[in-house]
Amino acid sequence: MAFRDELAAAVAEITAAAHDRLVSDRGGSVPFEVEREFRTDVSALFARWSPYGDGDADLVQGLVDAVAALARDHIETARSDVGRVSAVVEQWHGSAAAAFRRSFIGSYELAVAGQLIALRDLGRILAAYGAVMAAAQRTLLAIGQATVAALGDAVGGFEFTVPGSAADPLSGAALLFDPVSLGGPATPGRVDGDALHDVLASMDGAVTRLDEHVDAEEDLIRAVLDTAQARLDANLPYLLPADSGVGDDLDEFESRPGSHVVVEIAALYHAGNVDLTSAAGHYEQAWRGLDLGAVTEPAAFGPWFARTLFDYRTLRQTFSSQVLLATRDELMRHGDDLCGAALLYAEADGIDARQILQVLDTPGSPW
Repeated sequence: MAFRDELAAAVAEITAAAHDRLVSDRGGSVPFEVEREFRTDVSALFARWSPYGDGDADLVQGLVDAVAALARDHIETARSDVGRVSAVVEQWHGSAAAAFRRSFIGSYELAVAGQLIALRDLGRILAAYGAVMAAAQRTLLAIGQATVAALGDAVGGFEFTVPGSAADPLSGAALLFDPVSLGGPATPGRVDGDALHDVLASMDGAVTRLDEHVDAEEDLIRAVLDTAQARLDANLPYLLPADSGVGDDLDEFESRPGSHVVVEIAALYHAGNVDLTSAAGHYEQAWRGLDLGAVTEPAAFGPWFARTLFDYRTLRQTFSSQVLLATRDELMRHGDDLCGAALLYAEADGIDARQILQVLDTPGSPW
């Protein structure tokens, strides 16, 4: 059952129990004016409950999965593509080859390690939002059950499950923000009162406490977001592969006539035209995955976390545009460099493009 439906059922149950208590307190007869005032007061009380039903913790979890799994898988696949390029480049010799291995291949591995950490932390922040939402919704239903019990002259106790709910997804080692300590156990809540008005006032006070707890949890997430954004901004240069400079001056390639065979040149051309192009495509898919996930955010969050969601979106956008898309562009440019190198070698050895394409199109060719 969707939480909105659970909430509606809880409100209906409390309203019915409150009306029964009103009738009992009035000795079985309720004047019209009193009945109308009761309905007005109850509607006002439950107006505070409705925003809790406008968020969907399951949709938030879907966003977490998109960040933690989909985008990560695309980056890992791109990493495999670049690994194949690295194997080909190991067979390439000369000053340009050394520069390419040192500047691009080496820096790419370090960049990916940082990218995966940043992506993991984006997912952990989303998970913290989801944990707070789910815990607050459970607590609100518990307040409802305690209210019904109190209206029936029973003990109306409940547990606050919100405090510290954000800390678990945010705890642990991270490079983009400091670990967050788990919060202490929450103080048990209670709904009570000798009269109908007292019970409803007690219920309203419990909801006020719940609001305060959610605000405190959001403040915890805000502190993490501020740190994450500052550290992401500071580390952006290290989250991108370095520029090898190979493509700036192809004359630096050591192209000695007769030093290469067609198959070697075809392998280098394939690494640039296929493998690095494929890797670039996976970075674009990772970017699109985050971008499409953003479309779900309004339905997932509703009015929740209005004070900090802008900061989260800024963090996500920084990572999407300045890391994922920027890496895509670098991979495409380095792919062009490898293709240019291959064609330069071919020219030096008197090999034309048709010979390269013939090797690439040969059945059974590994390329």
